[in-house]
Amino acid sequence: MTARIAELGALPDKGLTRQVRFFGMFAKPFVGFLPMATTHSIHRRSQSATYLRPMRSTVPAIYGSSADEGRG
Repeated sequence: MTARIAELGALPDKGLTRQVRFFGMFAKPFVGFLPMATTHSIHRRSQSATYLRPMRSTVPAIYGSSADEGRG
């Protein structure tokens, strides 16, 4: 994950402002997709927790550490 952040930091301005098409539906600057990717990851992780915890399972550390690590 840290390597990806360093990669983004090394992108020139042109790389961040270039237009990217989203499945042919719309286009926006590359930098505009970063918040969308972040909120999508947060949504998926919380969705996993919603299904796993009631089954007495633990939420895996997929997108970073999990409060459930070391439990169970």
